[in-house]
Amino acid sequence: MQGVHLRKYGVEATLPIELFEVDGVDFRVDAVHASGDTVLTKDEAAEANTSNSFTDEGNGYSIVLTATEMQAARIVIYVIDQTATKVWLDTTIVIETYGNASAQHALDLDDAVRGGMTALPNADADAAGGIPLSTAGSLEMDTLADWINGGRLDLLLDAIPTTAMRGTDSAALASVLGTPAGASVSADIAATKADTAAILTDTADMQPKLGAPVADISTDIAAVKSDTAATLADTADMQPKLGTPAADISADIAAVKTDTDAILIDTSTTLPDIMDDLAIKKNTAFSNFEFLMVLTSDGRTPATGLTVTGQRSIDGGAFVSVGGAIAEVSNGIYQFDALAVDTNGDVITWRFSEATADDTFVTFKTVQ
Repeated sequence: MQGVHLRKYGVEATLPIELFEVDGVDFRVDAVHASGDTVLTKDEAAEANTSNSFTDEGNGYSIVLTATEMQAARIVIYVIDQTATKVWLDTTIVIETYGNASAQHALDLDDAVRGGMTALPNADADAAGGIPLSTAGSLEMDTLADWINGGRLDLLLDAIPTTAMRGTDSAALASVLGTPAGASVSADIAATKADTAAILTDTADMQPKLGAPVADISTDIAAVKSDTAATLADTADMQPKLGTPAADISADIAAVKTDTDAILIDTSTTLPDIMDDLAIKKNTAFSNFEFLMVLTSDGRTPATGLTVTGQRSIDGGAFVSVGGAIAEVSNGIYQFDALAVDTNGDVITWRFSEATADDTFVTFKTVQ
């Protein structure tokens, strides 16, 4: 058995094959593929011949699986010499797929931006269409473009009638003013004035930061407005794409940031976390671990119909019986469902044995 290979779900893949002489010492370098020499099973379903033969690569061989053959979570290839006198040792190739909801691992390792998690924007953070960043607690200015000249605030201001109103006791004026929040409109105006004074006090450091104008403030503002209008003209398609906010732009951005933080916490998208998900974790159950048993009589023929016994050695300790169950799959392949006690160490060795078969040993390092 050559270990587990990771390949993308539903995408044509090339797999390496190692073939040994029947004595198990040297590579077999002159093997020739014949019908039935390579069969595969998808998700423990019925076996079928592979679409392609293996190809001689010198000291080893390779085989190409079609996109259809790659549509499974787990794929096992059996390379078995069909001639009467075998010229190589039988071997298996185990493949786990990724990058699809039906794959063994749904995360897409080929997606460098979001790992195939479609709930995240498909763009770098702070780039167009990406997650907005916060600088010193405030959203960067590019996220506020919708509020400047030609944006939502400017459109609201432009919508205010500029025609002088006739009289102050008309029904139209009353409907526009509405019911005062306080005792009267005068009281509301006084409260607003007090709030405005407090704002001016809080922003008293604004004037020094503005610096000396190039000409005068009005001229500088007019120049900025002209430049801003040109920028907005170049991005005239922005507004339709933004759509109507659920509440207002600031609230929507805050909601998106909250949801994004929750997604990042829930999915832990860093590469070390992804790799940990692919490994066997310490003191954690691990199901469907497959291994090959061969007959002691010739050391190469897959042993079927065995009652396999499993033992574990943890961190160099003595071998004791495993807690998990062992069951036969087919063609000498057996499946072990390890319990947490079977992985409760940093370095684990599993031993699988039966009186008529060679022992199979598997040693691995766990992750936290």
